[in-house]
Amino acid sequence: MVPAKRPPRTSQLSLGATYRWLKRNAVLAVLGALVVLALVAAELLVRSTSGEREDLRQAQVALAAAPYALSNVVNVPEALLASETLESGASSVEGRMIQLQLGGPATQGIEFAALEVRRRWHTALTHDMQADVTRLVGRVNEMVQLLVEHQTRQASAVNEAYIHPLAKRLGSEIVKANAQLQREIESGDRATRLATLGVVGVAGILLVVLLIAIGIARQRRRQAERQQLRNEIEQSTLRESEERMVALVQHGSDLVLVVDADASILYAAGPSESILGCTPAELLGERFDAFVDAGDVALLHELCTAQASAGELRMVHRTGETRTCEAHATSMLHDPRWQGVVLNVWDVTNRKALEERLRHQAFHDPLTGLPNRVLAIDRAEQLVARAQRGASKCAALYVDLDGFKEINDTYGHAAGDSLLIEVGFRLLNVVRAGDTAARLGGDEFLILIEDTEDDFTPELVAQRLIAAIGHACAIDDVDHEVTVTASIGIAAGLYRSADELLRNADIALYEAKASGRNRYVLCNAGQGSTSMR
Repeated sequence: MVPAKRPPRTSQLSLGATYRWLKRNAVLAVLGALVVLALVAAELLVRSTSGEREDLRQAQVALAAAPYALSNVVNVPEALLASETLESGASSVEGRMIQLQLGGPATQGIEFAALEVRRRWHTALTHDMQADVTRLVGRVNEMVQLLVEHQTRQASAVNEAYIHPLAKRLGSEIVKANAQLQREIESGDRATRLATLGVVGVAGILLVVLLIAIGIARQRRRQAERQQLRNEIEQSTLRESEERMVALVQHGSDLVLVVDADASILYAAGPSESILGCTPAELLGERFDAFVDAGDVALLHELCTAQASAGELRMVHRTGETRTCEAHATSMLHDPRWQGVVLNVWDVTNRKALEERLRHQAFHDPLTGLPNRVLAIDRAEQLVARAQRGASKCAALYVDLDGFKEINDTYGHAAGDSLLIEVGFRLLNVVRAGDTAARLGGDEFLILIEDTEDDFTPELVAQRLIAAIGHACAIDDVDHEVTVTASIGIAAGLYRSADELLRNADIALYEAKASGRNRYVLCNAGQGSTSMR
C-alpha cells in the first residue's frame, strides 16, 4: 500500500509563489524597490528641513507684526503727553487712570514679537533687538510712572531722549532682520526644493518606467477590464456627486430658489420652513412676493429680473413673524433648462438682533439703561450744532447726588445701585421726550435740553429735578426709606462747542456744591454765574 502524499504547507506555497513571481518579474521588483527608496528619501529630506523652515516662517510672522506693535509703543506715549486731561491738570482720578492704563498694553505687542522672533531664530541681530525692546519698554514704563506722578515735563524729556531714539534704532533693526530672515528662508526653500525635486524626479522617472513595464505586460489581458471598471467608477462618482449636491442644497443653511421674472417659484430647496413656514414642495408654483414685506416687493422684482444682484428682504413667516434675510441673485435667464434667476436667501434676524444689542450696550449705561458718557457727548455736539444753525438756545445740566457716598458706606453698594436706578427713572419723568437724560458715571448725571422756552426753562427743569430727587426712596434690603438731595450746575445759551457747554455746566456744579448743596447754579454763555435754590 502506497502512503498518501502529505499536502504542502500554506507557507511553503506562498514562498514558492512569491519566488516564482520575483523570478518572472525581476525588473519590475527592482524598479518598485527603487521607487520606494526614492520616496522614503524624499520624505526624510522634507521632514529634516520642515521644522527649521517652520520656525523661520513663524519668526517672519512675528517680525511682520513688530512694526505695528512698535508704532503703538511710540504713539501711546505721544497720546499720553498730548492728552488734554494731563495738560490741563484735571482732578478726575478716574479719567487719569484710564489714560495711564494705555501704557502697559501698548508694550505687550512689541515684547511678544521680539520674544517670538528670538525663540524661533537664533542670531546676534535678534539678540540685539530683544535687548533694545527691553530698554524701550523700561523707558516707556518710566515715562508712565512720571505721568502718574504728574511730572509731564520729565516724561516728555524721557520720550525725546530715549524712547524716540530707541524706537528709531529698533525700527532699523526690524527692517534689517526682516531682509536677512527673508534671504535665509528663500535660500533654505531653494535648497530644499532643489533637493526634493532631484529625489522626486528620480522617483518619478523610475515610477514611469515601472508603470510602462507593467502596462506593456498586462495591457492586452486587462484592457477590457479596465474600461469596464472605468465606466462603473465614472457612473458611481457621478451618482454620488449628484446625491451630495442634492443633500447639500436640501440641508444647507441657505434657502435656494429659482424664480422667473414674475417672481413665480420654479424650484425650492433648503430651510424654507424656518424662514417661511412652508416646505419646499409647498412653495413650487407660488409667487415669492407673497412672502415678502410690501415695502421690499420692488427690490424683489429687481432681483428677479437681474437688475440687482443682492439686497436685504423682510420675509413674512406663515405665523406672521417677520424675518430679516439677505438675498443674492444669480441670473440664469439665458439657460434653457431654467430661464430664471437663482436666489440664495439666508436668515440674518438673529445676527441683526445681536448687533442691535451690542450697539445698545456700547452707548448705554448697564445699570440705569440711560445713555452713557460717549453717547451723551455725541448728543451734546449734535445739540450745539443744531442750536447754531437755528440760532436757538440750548442747555446742559450736570446733576450730582449729595451724600451718595454715605448711603453706599451705610447700606452697601447694592442699595446704592437701587438708588441710582430710581434716580434715573425720576430724571426721565422730568425731561421731555426729545431731551436727553444720561448717566456719566458714579452718581453724576447729565441733562441736555434743546430749544429752551419760557414754559420749560433750565431753571424750571432744575427745580423739578431737585424736587423729584428729594423725595424719599424705598430701597430693596433696607428697612426704611432713604433721602438724597442733588446739586445742579446749569449752562444755558448759545455756545460755540459742546466742550464749552459742558465745561460751564461743570463749573456751575462745583459752585453749587461749594455754596451749600441741594441747589442749582446757572451759568449763561458769556455771563457770570447766578446761584439759586
